[in-house]
Amino acid sequence: MEKMTPAIPGQLPLGLERSANVRRNFGKAFVWMNAALTALFAAAPFVAGAEEMEGVWQGFIGTTDVQMCLQDFGSAPIGAYYAVEDGEIVTLEAHASSSGSALTTWEEFGTDENAVLAFTQQGADRLTGTRTTGRGSAEIFLTRVSVLPAEQRVPGFTNCGSHAFSADRLSAEDIVQTIPATWHDVSYTKLLFEMKKSELRLESFQIHGTSTSVQQINTELALGFPTLDPDADVLGCARSNLSWSGRDGLFIQRRWPAFLTGSLLVIATENNIYCGGAYPETSTEWQVMDLEAGEQIDTETWFDDEVFSQFSVAAADDRFEADQAFVKEFMKFYEMSGVDPVCIETLELGSDWVIRPSDQGMIFMQNLPHALQACAVDILMPYQDVWPFLSERGKVTIARFQEVLKTP
Repeated sequence: MEKMTPAIPGQLPLGLERSANVRRNFGKAFVWMNAALTALFAAAPFVAGAEEMEGVWQGFIGTTDVQMCLQDFGSAPIGAYYAVEDGEIVTLEAHASSSGSALTTWEEFGTDENAVLAFTQQGADRLTGTRTTGRGSAEIFLTRVSVLPAEQRVPGFTNCGSHAFSADRLSAEDIVQTIPATWHDVSYTKLLFEMKKSELRLESFQIHGTSTSVQQINTELALGFPTLDPDADVLGCARSNLSWSGRDGLFIQRRWPAFLTGSLLVIATENNIYCGGAYPETSTEWQVMDLEAGEQIDTETWFDDEVFSQFSVAAADDRFEADQAFVKEFMKFYEMSGVDPVCIETLELGSDWVIRPSDQGMIFMQNLPHALQACAVDILMPYQDVWPFLSERGKVTIARFQEVLKTP
């Protein structure tokens, strides 16, 4: 699919489904059951260490149907909950006054940062308490959710990162949409998947054709889409971030065909991803694919061997308006692109270029470190201007799709 293929986006493993109907019916009857629950939980509190509160819980805060997780007592206590109706994650952090075996008060970070939740454990599998805000309070009634032993045995398991906690963020409305589309009269199909209760949106596409190479490329383009990818885990990114921070993840990935003929495909991939760690990933990547061979193309082979070595010569001489023919021609379009003049210094970083065809000409973009991304701009050179610098292979390839696109 690309250099980075995040193992995100799918479906809840068989066996993790819980009796949602029973739970929803319980919710509808909450008003008249409230008194009964209060009486039931009014028994003497369960005497146990704070670690007994660790786990996944379901129930109600006031009349709101919620799912909650609490974890990591003794090291980094964190928790989270969400209303089943919308799936929006609210992060919980232990109150400064809570410590050791008295870790029963939590501060809320999310929808209301002034909210405080105070719990009392009523047996091993029940929690009661109160959520207090500046506007009033609401009673809390929770029961423990069973987590499959097989999931608990997975290395790095946490309650907040479990399938059991996130199960109710899946919705029957989360379906893959297919949309007919064209690029210069070449038809393809757009794919769209967006979750109602999680920060996940996938856009991709499928090209038309029955050859083995086309099928292989389509398989890569469908990764992460439930029903199309058997290993898809649509909650994987969210669970990854929840597992260590109690905060939601973000996974937005957009793919589109930037160039498409019967023999050549340019895949553009735009990422906006945060699944945990120090920094999010924001990037745009390009792949030039040979649809007949099903392989990525090294577009530098479309040019004469000495073309890119001219950059290092010009850098050594500190003369980017040098006599080298290609550099001289390239610099005309580089300056026309509107790039900041200080960016010329980045050209000395060598010939690490992303080069791709377009319907107007060849586009050159330098691969630069994150701090220099403002200088990584598209430099468009029309085909007639790059033609003298092409290898025989490049001339044959470009002439082939120029005829299809009817470009000069």
